[in-house]
Amino acid sequence: MPPHHDFDHEIHIENDQMPPHSHIYPLSGTELSLLQEFLDDMLSKGFIQSSQLPGGAPVIFAKKKDGTL
Repeated sequence: MPPHHDFDHEIHIENDQMPPHSHIYPLSGTELSLLQEFLDDMLSKGFIQSSQLPGGAPVIFAKKKDGTL
């Protein structure tokens, strides 16, 4: 955990309520397969671990000059 600061931010959620879940933007089939391949690789190397939390992190793909993601 990061150290405590005077300006820590806290999000209050009402009892028995879940945070909203929606996709920022839809992923194409290519992006989904690339993301799954990347996550499997990071899981196998131990860089990340699986979670059952309802929240997530956004993923954005950008094309390189050679056209790959």
